[in-house]
Amino acid sequence: DYIQSGQGFLVNNYGNATPSITFTEADKTTGAANNDVFGQTATSLMSIELYKNNVLADATVANFSNNFTKSIGTEDASKMMNGGENISITESNSDLSIDGLPMPSVNDVLPVRLGQLTANTTYQLKADISNFTVADVQAYVRDNMLNTEVPAGSLISFTPKSVDVQSYKDRFSVVFKQSKVVPVVTVKGNISVFPNPVTAKSFKVQTANIASGKYNVVMVNSFGQEVFSTPITHVEGSKTETISMSKALSSGVYTLVLKSAEGKSVYQTEILAK
Repeated sequence: DYIQSGQGFLVNNYGNATPSITFTEADKTTGAANNDVFGQTATSLMSIELYKNNVLADATVANFSNNFTKSIGTEDASKMMNGGENISITESNSDLSIDGLPMPSVNDVLPVRLGQLTANTTYQLKADISNFTVADVQAYVRDNMLNTEVPAGSLISFTPKSVDVQSYKDRFSVVFKQSKVVPVVTVKGNISVFPNPVTAKSFKVQTANIASGKYNVVMVNSFGQEVFSTPITHVEGSKTETISMSKALSSGVYTLVLKSAEGKSVYQTEILAK
């Protein structure tokens, strides 16, 4: 929406023999930090952000308006890949840094593509919905590897497998579902594993402020395969659970998922096995 002083941008010519771009005095906003250039009509947008060790590495934006289409057009901006980590939205096999789309409907899917991630490094993914307002539609981030979904706005941690681009390239997408009429319940609490790295056939899971109930502790490898599962009954609050396996894990990075009795992913964390 804005071009600030000192910033530059590229313009893509979609085959026009006599391309031109025009700015008028009416486009300017004087006496403000931002100069409003591309339009003053408020839009609903979602920023999908990639963090490396909790530092923002790259981002891509979905901009929603009923004036836009799902095909590549002048409302879209091609992704210019940088030398480090990259994140983009894919549309018609094109990587976009800005994707202009019609207002989302239930069951729509927004594919997210990652590139040039560093192996065995912790990354975080977040779909920022602070400027996303669509009636009766709720956004979720889907982990296609773990087959789990979390509400957009959650911070998702993951660690890619070494030299295996397919383990993260198309791992995530944003899916849209019918908004629930019941009040939104904030999931509180967290889990951690120690010792980490895990070197034996047992380890401990520390739970903090988690609701009581029956859960499954599930271990997933970097290919999305479930390699271990065991049920636990948790008493509300904080507790340490000892998890015993029949054999030690092979060396590598795993995701430990704590699932509710209904099979929904509730909490997850990364662990390293040596």
